[in-house]
Amino acid sequence: MTQSNHQSQRREFLLRIGAVAGSTLLVPFIHGCESTELYTLPPLHVTVDFNVANSPYTALKTVGSSVDVSFGNVDGVLVRVSEAEIIGVSRVCPHQQGNVTWDNAAKALVCATHKAKFANTGAVVTQPNNGDKLTTMLPAWQVTFDAATGKVTVKT
Repeated sequence: MTQSNHQSQRREFLLRIGAVAGSTLLVPFIHGCESTELYTLPPLHVTVDFNVANSPYTALKTVGSSVDVSFGNVDGVLVRVSEAEIIGVSRVCPHQQGNVTWDNAAKALVCATHKAKFANTGAVVTQPNNGDKLTTMLPAWQVTFDAATGKVTVKT
């Protein structure tokens, strides 16, 4: 191997080491940016069938009640909004990934972190109270409900 070829390979090796080391130093800064990015629901394409008579869904027999659910690695909340309708949305707030719960008195989904409020369709009713940035609607799931039989089908 010639000396210039050896020097070229050494230089390429050192450049690669420097690139890896430099990118490692940037990871904390990149991660810091990600914490304020809006959350998007990964597509699951899962269909779940159940009956409100069966645990853990029995709370859905009552209008105004809700049940927290997990399908795959995505958390959601199902809400019995009327005698004939159950809705399902992501439980993760798009603003900063806070936990969203149903507030029956307000008839809204509320983020525990910054108090953003969402309609039962997932639409934004009130923006987060910290004012650093706006949020977008909660990802909603397709839910069909047969009140006569209690059968529910959720499609994510």
